[in-house]
Amino acid sequence: MAHVDVGNGNKTSTLEQLQEWVRGTEALLGPIVVIGNDGSQTAGTFDQNNPANPGPNSDANVRQTNDGSAPPGKTKVCDGWPFVSGQVVHVVIYR
Repeated sequence: MAHVDVGNGNKTSTLEQLQEWVRGTEALLGPIVVIGNDGSQTAGTFDQNNPANPGPNSDANVRQTNDGSAPPGKTKVCDGWPFVSGQVVHVVIYR
């Protein structure tokens, strides 16, 4: 497992930027398993040893949620409380 911070204490990422970060980091490290924050920035944990590594074709989606559920027909990967546009919000990551 690898723990990765968005970097530079960034709290201002939009949902779209957060999704790009998840997809880009998955392409390098493997599937995301945890999303949240460390009090100063968004952070995630990625499974480097997962044989289902999405590689450059990560199709992870990120959306704000009230209940942590994925849209119908989609598979929930994880949910948590990262920073989005300066606030801690509940998001779900799904495929």
